[in-house]
Amino acid sequence: QAKSPGVFNPLIAAGGSKAVLVPFWVRRDDFDAAMAGSMRIANLAGIVVTLPFKERAMALADRVLDVGATVGAINALRREADGTWTGEMFDGFGLIGALATIDVLPRGLRFALLGAGGAGSAIAISLALEGAAVITITDPDGDKAAQLAERVQARVPACRAVAGAPSVE
Repeated sequence: QAKSPGVFNPLIAAGGSKAVLVPFWVRRDDFDAAMAGSMRIANLAGIVVTLPFKERAMALADRVLDVGATVGAINALRREADGTWTGEMFDGFGLIGALATIDVLPRGLRFALLGAGGAGSAIAISLALEGAAVITITDPDGDKAAQLAERVQARVPACRAVAGAPSVE
């Protein structure tokens, strides 16, 4: 399931870092024990967390940065110099970076977002923080879409976030 090692290991090597991203598969029932043990490994600099553990990982961080705190989930933990762990959600930053590679900047644009789960939440927050004018959020669970729209609107009042079917205005 995890594609990150194939993407990031060449980038890590090209950057000259003596590090490697290694995938581990952990059963749901073993998550807490696996994380507790892993976080005690002295030369472990960070952990990337995937579905279905992004919400549970938040409890492991000593500090959660802005997007993760707003979303209520994280997908990365970084060990700080003092041994504490900082968590953040990078799914939205990834989309912003991808858009930049094709010269699309969110500022002033309208977006239709399909899905209000963890990644969708991170994307909505990141688009709003980057200046999106309007984000229409659609999810099979209408309440989930409405709750995300409220969180986005509260976090970035300049962005109009609404739940419902996207329009073609």
